[in-house]
Amino acid sequence: MIESIVPALVGIVITAAGIALLAKSRATAHWRLVAGTVVEVAIETRSGDIGSNPNTVLYCPKLHYKYVFNGVIHRGSRILGEKVSIRASAVASGREYIPGQSIDVFVDERRPHRHALERGMNHQYWLLVVIGAFWIGVALKLSLFDRP
Repeated sequence: MIESIVPALVGIVITAAGIALLAKSRATAHWRLVAGTVVEVAIETRSGDIGSNPNTVLYCPKLHYKYVFNGVIHRGSRILGEKVSIRASAVASGREYIPGQSIDVFVDERRPHRHALERGMNHQYWLLVVIGAFWIGVALKLSLFDRP
C-alpha cells in the first residue's frame, strides 16, 4: 500500500500540472496582442542537474522583455532552449533576439501580468498528462499486487 502512494502522488501532480498548462495555453488564444520590446538576452549559469556531476557548469539563455498594457509597463522573461555545457552554444541560441527589437506579447486583459509569447494551444503539454496517467497506473497496479 505504502509503495503505491508515491507513484500516485507523482502522477497526480504531473497530471494536474499538464492540465493547468493546457488550460493556460488554450486561454491564450483569446489574449490581446501588444507590442513588446526585448531588453536583453542574459546567459544564466547553473550547476549540474540531477544525474550529472554537480561541478558541471550549465548555461541557459534567458530572454528579458517588457510590454505596455493600459499605460503600465510590465516585464517578463522566458528561457530560450535547453541548458548546455558550452557557453557559446547558449549565446548562439539567443542570437535571434536583439535588445530594442520589437516582439509580440499576448496579454490576458483581466490579469495583465499573465502573458505569453505564443498564442494558442501547446499540444506538448498533453505529454505531461500522459506521463502523469502512467504513474497513476503504476500506483494502481502496485496497490492491486499488494492485496493478500
